[in-house]
Amino acid sequence: MVAIKPFKGYRYDVDDLSRVISPPYDVIARDHQKALVELSPHNFVRLILGDDPDAEECRRDLTRIRRLFHAWIDEGVLRQEDKESIYVYSQVFDVQGEQKRRTGIIPLVELEGFREKHIYPHEKVMSKHVEDRYALLEATEANFGMVFGLYADPTREVDRLLDEVLHTQPVASGTMDDVLHELWKIDDDGLIGRLQREMEAKHVFIADGHHRYTTALRYRDAHPERDGARYLMMALVNMYNEGLVILPTHRLIRRDNHDPKMILHRIEDTFHVEPVPRDQMLEKIHGEKFSYGFCCDGDDYVIRLKDRQALDSIATQSAALRQLDVTVLHEMILKPLFHIDTEDENIQEKIAYMKTLPAAMAKLSEGEYAFGFFLNTVNVEEIVHVARDNEVMPQKSTFFYPKVYSGLVTQRLE
Repeated sequence: MVAIKPFKGYRYDVDDLSRVISPPYDVIARDHQKALVELSPHNFVRLILGDDPDAEECRRDLTRIRRLFHAWIDEGVLRQEDKESIYVYSQVFDVQGEQKRRTGIIPLVELEGFREKHIYPHEKVMSKHVEDRYALLEATEANFGMVFGLYADPTREVDRLLDEVLHTQPVASGTMDDVLHELWKIDDDGLIGRLQREMEAKHVFIADGHHRYTTALRYRDAHPERDGARYLMMALVNMYNEGLVILPTHRLIRRDNHDPKMILHRIEDTFHVEPVPRDQMLEKIHGEKFSYGFCCDGDDYVIRLKDRQALDSIATQSAALRQLDVTVLHEMILKPLFHIDTEDENIQEKIAYMKTLPAAMAKLSEGEYAFGFFLNTVNVEEIVHVARDNEVMPQKSTFFYPKVYSGLVTQRLE
């Protein structure tokens, strides 16, 4: 069973969160961090990353962050709830001109090892990011960010329990990055009990926050004497929620000493290569398995796998993992042609991950990157099948939009 429980969270003592919440730490670039710091003396980025955008990972001033966190509590910037609550978190946003609302709950979830019982990862973690988050957790004894988890509830029983709550006034809200974030709290024992019973039979698949979950497991094991370390704040969303959106993450490869003509020739051994106008590239691959947009030193193509029997060459026992577009790309192109291994923790020095075609093309035009690979979206069913096969996808295989933001509520390990 997935065991959830309410908690006395710490929240900003303001109704409008627009200037104080923050995206999660792992999507904040240096310039963005600087802008958030300048936005408010109490912006949450000061806790999750610090107020020095030049500080390197694992070299943050943790003493300063700890003191700042305690000062905000002492000064009433952050206040603890009087009653234990489960929170309702809603995000309203636009995707391709269509407005959507994604709604979930924020409880504490009892930690368990990956695949031990009911909680499954789907992406690899990098040890340096775990070290960074662990150092922050040790210093502050608080979980500032939420792990984003999915569960299957096709009959929408949990969503229906939340519908009545959503028609009341939220306790706080704010707009950042064109997303409206709204928060409610449930402190009614009867409703909390119903939510707990509904979640008992569920499995949770981690969508975002693998490093934070791994960090929490490590902290729990290092501090068996702390009851609070057995639980982690998570945002849980029904994978059948109408607002669940997954976007593709495209790959750009550095020019280095790769010969574009040779790369194209090698790709033609396994893939059909079709020149296409740039503005038709994504349209032509839409919904097609093992098809990719490909930019090669300024020229644009669609590439399609010639023979699906070639999938047998991929070294994994998991049929679900072999069926992923991102696996085929990494195992049949990036690894043999560019010598990029997904097990390599320095992979980020060789690849840039881009969310949109215009942003990717702008980056390619700068010259540092010469090759671009454009993918279709991974769907939820593929994520679940890979997780149940006890496998994980390459990093940045999924992009759940929008991200679960930090600062709406904080879990202090008391």
